[in-house]
Amino acid sequence: MEEISHGGAVLLFRKDKKLLMQHRDNRPEVKYADYWGYPGGHVESEEKYVDGAIRELTEETDYIPKDVHLLLEEKYRGYNDKEIYRHVFWSMYDEVQKIGCNEGQEMRFMNLEEISKLKLVTGNLEVIEKGFKVAFPG
Repeated sequence: MEEISHGGAVLLFRKDKKLLMQHRDNRPEVKYADYWGYPGGHVESEEKYVDGAIRELTEETDYIPKDVHLLLEEKYRGYNDKEIYRHVFWSMYDEVQKIGCNEGQEMRFMNLEEISKLKLVTGNLEVIEKGFKVAFPG
């Protein structure tokens, strides 16, 4: 039986209706090399899902989010059609902490129109669109 993999992410929004996006490294060993996505990654078996999502964001950006909210938890087919349970949260940027780039080519805040024109990791656009609707209702 295949072991269930869990992924976690925190969508970090800015009050000007922009989302932090990560331009992934362009190396052959990187899944979705040179694509764009939101920061996130594997949740360790001993972690709570929210803690793993926060850890991934902090490892990749040096940012420690406050007031993290659940956006969705779902099964989806990821890289190489592997089934993954993803746990996606969202938070608003505090406009104080600096955003680093510890993984990938760059981190950049973008609006939904800019994001929709990018080469995105499979399944990310639907999550991003839902995040915008929840973070900026109406």
